[in-house]
Amino acid sequence: MMLLIHKKKKKNMIDISYLKDTTHWKRLHSTVFFDTEFVGIKKNFSKLTKAQKEATAHQWRSDKFLGFKEMEAEKKTTPAKYWQTNAGLTHFTKVICISVGYFNDGEFRKSSFIAADDYDGVNMLKDFEKFIQNRQFKSLCAHHLDADVRAITKECIRLGQLMPLKIRLMLNLTPWQYNDIGGIAFCTNRLASKFYGRFVRLSDLCAILGVPTSKDDIDGSQVHKEFYKGNIDRILTYCEKDVEATAAVFVKMLPYL
Repeated sequence: MMLLIHKKKKKNMIDISYLKDTTHWKRLHSTVFFDTEFVGIKKNFSKLTKAQKEATAHQWRSDKFLGFKEMEAEKKTTPAKYWQTNAGLTHFTKVICISVGYFNDGEFRKSSFIAADDYDGVNMLKDFEKFIQNRQFKSLCAHHLDADVRAITKECIRLGQLMPLKIRLMLNLTPWQYNDIGGIAFCTNRLASKFYGRFVRLSDLCAILGVPTSKDDIDGSQVHKEFYKGNIDRILTYCEKDVEATAAVFVKMLPYL
């Protein structure tokens, strides 16, 4: 299957007209907003190798011990059930979609890079790197920047590809170096934590700031299942909505950096 690059434009729904500071305007137009979607390398837990099963079971037990999600609910699960909703959070994942968004003359535009198999995955990573390197973008922004950077890094290692330069630079940053107005890395989750406490979900931040939510269809826990059902377009739409929501909440918080 050939790599699908999905592009679409629509009426700009992010109001940036109230940003009068030229520094803020320039920052928006030199930033790529992005999101990744990743799934388990196999549809079912039973298809993993013995070593992969043992590693996943160990991770499942560790997550339970650390209070992953609701403790009582997790006690009733098994590693196999854990795989169905959390496979993308395990060690054995693959990135299936990278969506990007950027401002051009005040208009917000989006593109997506899709990988249905490993051959597509290599092209997806190369096209993503080409996109962020060929344009005049100085910084990257995501809601959970750490998670998205790790996902791309793991996928580069899995497929034997070099990491994009900007991703390599971000690996050397500490969270305290995020969200510097003159920096290269912005994380809306960490920025929101300055005002609303730690680990603010994107949907919650949208509600707080009056931004349309991106979680009006599926959420991250359903991506693995939807991918193996063949619903790639549904995942793509969800990923692009996350990108637009991230850009919208960033615009709201930008004057307070």
